[in-house]
Amino acid sequence: MVIEVRPHARDSFHDLAKLTIQGKDGSLQTPVKATNKYDHNAKNQIGANISLMGKSNCFLLQEKINPSKLESIMNENGYMAKVILNTTQTFDRFNKGMKLFYPSFTIPAQQTIMDSYSDENRTALIQFLCDVAIELKQEALILPVVWDINKITKITLKSNLQLIPVLDMKDSILDFKKNVKKCINAESNNVPIVALKFSTYAKANLAYRHMMGMLDAMHEREQAVMMVDSPRAIYAEAYNSVSALHYSPFFVADISAERYIGGGGPAGNNLVRLFSKENLATPYADLDKFNIEQEKDVFKHDPKLQELLARIATGKLTKDDWKNSRPRYLSRMHEYVRSHQEFQIMQKNIDSNSARDYLDEKPDMAKVVDLELSNDTSI
Repeated sequence: MVIEVRPHARDSFHDLAKLTIQGKDGSLQTPVKATNKYDHNAKNQIGANISLMGKSNCFLLQEKINPSKLESIMNENGYMAKVILNTTQTFDRFNKGMKLFYPSFTIPAQQTIMDSYSDENRTALIQFLCDVAIELKQEALILPVVWDINKITKITLKSNLQLIPVLDMKDSILDFKKNVKKCINAESNNVPIVALKFSTYAKANLAYRHMMGMLDAMHEREQAVMMVDSPRAIYAEAYNSVSALHYSPFFVADISAERYIGGGGPAGNNLVRLFSKENLATPYADLDKFNIEQEKDVFKHDPKLQELLARIATGKLTKDDWKNSRPRYLSRMHEYVRSHQEFQIMQKNIDSNSARDYLDEKPDMAKVVDLELSNDTSI
C-alpha cells in the first residue's frame, strides 16, 4: 500500500485545507502535529495516562546522521543491522498509526554528500536508506535533497518506495522553485508529501510565497506539505514565543514536526514553558495568563501531576520537583494535549471556511502572522 492524500474542505484564507492522509497503518486528518520522541520520552518519564497516537496518528522518528554515522553507513559492514534494531525498538512501542522514518543529515554530513561524493557513492547511500526503510516496512522514505530529485526518485521507485523529499526553504529561490516543480511533476503516487525545512516567513519569504501560491494546486493533485525541523517555539522577541508548530499551518503546512536533537530538549535554566491555547504560544509560565484550574483538567486522573502543574504555573517548584526534570516533561505533556485539541478546532474552522476567524481569536499568533505578511515587500 502507498501513502495517499485526499483533500476535503478548503478555506479561503491562504488556501488552507483539511486533508486525509492514508497509510497502511492508519490515517490522519490535517492540519496536525506529528508525535516525536520528546513526546514519547515525556509520557514515560512522568507516567502520564495519555494516548499519544490517539491524538495525531502520526509518529516521526528523526535520526540525525553526522559525518561519523555517514562513515559507518558507507564503510562498516553490518551497520545497517544497528540502525534497524534501534529504530524498530522505538517503532514497536506504537501499535497503530502512521510511523515515518526521517534520516536527517547534519550540515557537515550534507556538505560531504553534495560536494565530495561521486554519483556512485550517492546511489549507495540512498540505497542503504531505502533498504532500511524496507526493513522497517515503510511506504515512503523521507530524505533531504542531497542530489537531483529525479535521480533520487528513480532509486526509491526501484525499491517500491515513495519519496518524501525535504526541501530547504533558504535555498536560492530559483533552485527551490525547480525542486518544487520536480516534486509536483513526479505526481502523488511517487511523491505524496513534500517536506520543507522550517524557517520563519521573514527569512524565506519568497519560498513561502511560492508555496502558498502552489498549495491549492498541490492539494488538488493529492500532495500534502509537511514542515520538518521546527523548533518548539519561535523565541525571537518579536514572535512572543508563538508555537512554531502552529505558526507554519497558517501559511503552508499540513503536518508540522518538531526537530529532534536528542535528550529531553533544550534546557539551560530552571524556568518552564507552558502552552497557551489563548495565543498558540509557549511562553515561560505566567500566573496572570494561565488558568490553573482549567488546565489541571489535562491531568484529571492524576492529582500529583495536577499539583506539579500548579507549582509550575505559580513558580513554586521545589528541589524535589526537579528530580529527573519532571517539570519539563510535564510541560511537554500539557502542551501535547492542548496543542492537539487546538489542531482539531482549526480543522473544524477550515470545514466552515473560518480559519481567519480562528486566527483572530489567538492575538499573539495573529499579530505575528499579519506582521510577517505586511512586512513582505515582494508581495
